[in-house]
Amino acid sequence: MLCQGLVSFAGEQGGQDTGYANANGSNSFSVDGASATSNYFGAARGGERVPYIFGENAVQEFQVAVSPYRPEYGGGAAGFVNVVTRSGSDDLHGNTFYYNRNSGTGANDAVNKANGIPRPANILQQFGGSLGGPVLPSRAWFFVDYEQQRQKNPMSVINPAFADVDQATFGVADDVQLPGPNAPYPVASNLLEPPADTTDPVYLQGVANALNAIHSSLGLHPRFRNDWALLTKIDYRDSKDDRFYLSLNWNRFDSPGGAIVGNQTPLFGISTLANAFVRDYHAAVGWSHAYGSNLLNEVHASFSRDDQFFTPTGLVSSALPTILLTSGGDADQGGALQLGNAGFAGGRTNESLWQISDHVSYLHGRHTFRFGVEFSRTHLADLAFGGFDPDAARQNGTFRGTYTFSSLPNFAIGRYDNFVQSAGNPKFSFAVPYLGFYFADTYQIRPGFTLDIGLREDFQIYPQPRSNTAFPLTGQFPNQYQRLAPRIGFAWQPVEKTVVRGGFGMFYENLNGLNYRSAVVSNGLLSQQASVNLPYDGQLAPDQQVAVFPNQVSDPSLFSASDISLVDPHFRFPTILQSSLQIEREILQDTVITVGTTWTHGVHLISSSAYDLNLMPPTGTTTYVLCSPVAIDVETDCHGRQVVLPNLDSSQLQEGRISSAFNQINALVSPGINNYNSFFAQAQRRMRKGLAFQASYTFSKNIMSRGVDFNNQFDFRNTHAPYLLDQRHRVSVAGVYEPRFGRNLHSALWRGMASDWSFSTVMQFASGRPYAALLDTACPLDEIDVECDLPADSGLSRNFVNNTAALQSTANSALGINGAGPSPLAGLNSFYGPWTQQIDLSLGRRFRLTERQSIAVQFQAFNLLNHANYYVQNGNGVEQVQYRPFGDTCGDSTSTDQLCGLVPNGNFGSLQRINALNGPRVLQFSLKYSF
Repeated sequence: MLCQGLVSFAGEQGGQDTGYANANGSNSFSVDGASATSNYFGAARGGERVPYIFGENAVQEFQVAVSPYRPEYGGGAAGFVNVVTRSGSDDLHGNTFYYNRNSGTGANDAVNKANGIPRPANILQQFGGSLGGPVLPSRAWFFVDYEQQRQKNPMSVINPAFADVDQATFGVADDVQLPGPNAPYPVASNLLEPPADTTDPVYLQGVANALNAIHSSLGLHPRFRNDWALLTKIDYRDSKDDRFYLSLNWNRFDSPGGAIVGNQTPLFGISTLANAFVRDYHAAVGWSHAYGSNLLNEVHASFSRDDQFFTPTGLVSSALPTILLTSGGDADQGGALQLGNAGFAGGRTNESLWQISDHVSYLHGRHTFRFGVEFSRTHLADLAFGGFDPDAARQNGTFRGTYTFSSLPNFAIGRYDNFVQSAGNPKFSFAVPYLGFYFADTYQIRPGFTLDIGLREDFQIYPQPRSNTAFPLTGQFPNQYQRLAPRIGFAWQPVEKTVVRGGFGMFYENLNGLNYRSAVVSNGLLSQQASVNLPYDGQLAPDQQVAVFPNQVSDPSLFSASDISLVDPHFRFPTILQSSLQIEREILQDTVITVGTTWTHGVHLISSSAYDLNLMPPTGTTTYVLCSPVAIDVETDCHGRQVVLPNLDSSQLQEGRISSAFNQINALVSPGINNYNSFFAQAQRRMRKGLAFQASYTFSKNIMSRGVDFNNQFDFRNTHAPYLLDQRHRVSVAGVYEPRFGRNLHSALWRGMASDWSFSTVMQFASGRPYAALLDTACPLDEIDVECDLPADSGLSRNFVNNTAALQSTANSALGINGAGPSPLAGLNSFYGPWTQQIDLSLGRRFRLTERQSIAVQFQAFNLLNHANYYVQNGNGVEQVQYRPFGDTCGDSTSTDQLCGLVPNGNFGSLQRINALNGPRVLQFSLKYSF
């Protein structure tokens, strides 16, 4: 709750931020027993951009249950996080604080440094205060907390494929003087193709505008992350039997240029770095009543609203479309670059949640019986066609449209490859009720042995989507009402100072609202969602096309809704089976070691790409053969390892398997399986003689199968592979030392100077996570140059190979493996990113002013050794293209049996981003006054 972002428990991770188009949400967040989970995105409310929704001073306790075998836990699968907020007391107490972290005290990160970008001015300031005290002594208390953050955190756009583009890339001699740019981008010219005479004035003007557009989109861009949070809370106790609380929390987050979270991006140009905003409101009330000494009833009710939206940068006209350049100056480095306005600029979601719950505990002999019921209703509204999600925007098209260029000379004259634009109703709203209830018994069988058993039932009720009578399956959603989840856990003390704990539980995941919207929004009705996909007409000049770059089209007759998305009738909600066993032993006073194992088995996991029910099975085969790194001729330079696979040339994928009236019929499916196994060891020492520490090591393995990710929907055999969250090794060390030698000094001066110091450290070391090796688009030439220049009059195009999902146009698809086909010479997700390591140190001193007042000063060094912690997750942050396929039949659109030579990409595996959570070395100073 305090530090937003990705949260992973027992190999499962929740929310749209998993990198999948269809997330397997598995985590649940709550505050004082009230939900703080976004049911639309399946993550903590506010998303990963917000530094916090509830302020640090507002938190009394942070509870993480990773072995939640009690049936009170629901709405998630493996991770349950609850925050308990602070309350006032009969004594007036409070504090004020100030934190300052400044890159002027730190280092530049490795990616910026390697690309010649100077250390950005990253300045973080956090400040605020809290106050708590009595309203009516011994009866009512108040607590107020206000916190604010102001951060200047520039973003680096680094794309080596475009950094060295110059006029020679466009075929213009170096000694030719280009005119100055007269427009932010090239405009559609009357040239049918780039002229042989590259001194043509029209062409030169287009080149000047193109170079200006590319170069002005690279480098540093200002970004800000400004946030404030205000919590007010009233607690009241009218007698020993009744307690009440009321809490209100407001959060406002403004982030100009902050739509993209990482420190670097190779894809999004500066003008596409949209602004991000969050407005979050939370109100909760609770009442507990004790009926005698053995019966307790607790009631909670809450309302929350979470608004998230993006706006264009304003650097270019907000009417301009997205411009996607897919060919840089150095083809060996691959890459793509977006210009114009990002498709997600303008996205907005509103989420409102009403919740009420009642929990009863009854003590009878050696039994503690617990009963509970929870009800919530979430109203969700997506006001920009799903454009809030950058991935969905790129896949599904936007109202502004997207022009794609695979040739920079063509970009200079406005000759695009294709244009995609969406239309329809921009608002998609729906409500989702949720009901859960449980029964549990904690039974102390005998002293030293306690058994927890319980049963939970919970379910969501998604509305039946609007139906298209021409295809009735669009009007169904298979809600699952029978979701009985048994839980059992035990704690056994066989001998003194030794405890054995274990358990087993079944957990049903809730479906993210974003998954639902993406799966049902394209129902084949023009009034709901339609699109136009216009290939370039090579017989006409750019300024004579139906869609003239860089404009949109408005003729309704051009739009169609031939592609359908829906939820498969056999869809089942993801289910997790989890068990664990651990042994705890106190080896020294206040020092405990723990060893144990955790196992999870996930079934019915949602596939990241849709399953096209209408796609015809492929015919023919493609032979892939490994070539030398400098190969230019498939016959003479390709004699390495060979693999024969089905022909999945994207231009030969044919629809019509079940209906000729529609094109794609893309279904959300849940065939996936996931297995996670881990061994862990931990040593923990509670504070004793000024020293406390905790150290842990986890070895784990996380394997998926049966189409969690897939490239060939007709054959899932190659999908048995490491899960994208697989992390084999993780070491964590945390310690605090408060020396006490000052107590033994006779001099009051020296005793005062040597007292109240604290030294602490947090160290984390983790192995990298996997990513897949991919294929570039095919070059259908038997002899190629580095750029794969296709003759303008050849009618050839670069197609995807080894990917049945390459052309899917609905939002419920990841378009295969990160939008491409996997390498046929490597197993899926068989490459791993580098280790991350972070060593943080802190030195602090508390100065006592009076018995109740003190000032604490702290100096902290983050990433003390300045280790380069690269971000490699879900295929992001690394160059995934391993081979460039080519050959005159390779992806040529016609050959049934194809031959593809595979030229190694020398840039494969290069690292592109530094982890925003583990950046370069930086120092922080803080000051806190408490009373």
